[in-house]
Amino acid sequence: DKLDKYVADEIRKRKIAKFIYAASSSCYGIAKTPTKENAPIDTKYPYALSKYLGEKISFHWASVYKIPIISLRIFNAYGTRSKTSGTYGAAFGVFLKQKLEKKPFTIVGNGKQKRDFVFVTDVVDAFIKASQIKKNNIIANIGSGKAYSVNYITSLIEGEKIHLLVCPF
Repeated sequence: DKLDKYVADEIRKRKIAKFIYAASSSCYGIAKTPTKENAPIDTKYPYALSKYLGEKISFHWASVYKIPIISLRIFNAYGTRSKTSGTYGAAFGVFLKQKLEKKPFTIVGNGKQKRDFVFVTDVVDAFIKASQIKKNNIIANIGSGKAYSVNYITSLIEGEKIHLLVCPF
């Protein structure tokens, strides 16, 4: 793909010391938390597949062009500017928007599903540290290492809940 080659050429031309790819923990599918970097890959959704393929392409070009690379697989990041809409809106952002609009929280399924949430400043710190370490050609998970249920998260915000049914097919 022309874009991939363009990015690789620009990295070489500008003599970038290290390329850090923002990957996603979604590549693991529904995994146990905490998740290790060697956990099986299970890209169930288009977003997960696209992020994983981006990581594979990045490592390929890094190998071909001898570019130092680190891939950071980010878990459920949240912060003051969390995305509040769309197919991949972050849970925190969506719930906060619903709270501000005095609407009930929409929870898919029973709400017992757990996620590893990580604050945006911790993600930024991870990128800074990745740029400074001597190691290269590695994959690192960026999360809190703790899992919290969607029900627990909504109980912190306090409000009415609506559970949406999950289609079995």
